[in-house]
Amino acid sequence: MKFKENAKFDPVFFLGPCGYALSVVDGIASHQYGYEITITSGCEFVEKRREGSDHYIHRAFDIRRKDFPKEFDVEVFAGRCRNALGSAWVVIVKRDHIHFGFKG
Repeated sequence: MKFKENAKFDPVFFLGPCGYALSVVDGIASHQYGYEITITSGCEFVEKRREGSDHYIHRAFDIRRKDFPKEFDVEVFAGRCRNALGSAWVVIVKRDHIHFGFKG
């Protein structure tokens, strides 16, 4: 697992549900697919992000899609992550990243 250079993470992030989810997602990517994920967004301010985003309260993170090869089926990967994380999590495939949000 790698972290994008400007991504910001408070230590609280890793103690809560996101720390658990990161280990699950990283495990699926590395053990089932042999890929290393890059976390691109934690709780830092992003101009396009809506006010009140779960990112700001340590309940969401994003991983980069471009690390996966073009033939990689990102929807299957996202589905496996959804199944492993359970209904408390929302997993949304976007154009350049996969969003993970804890809805608890």
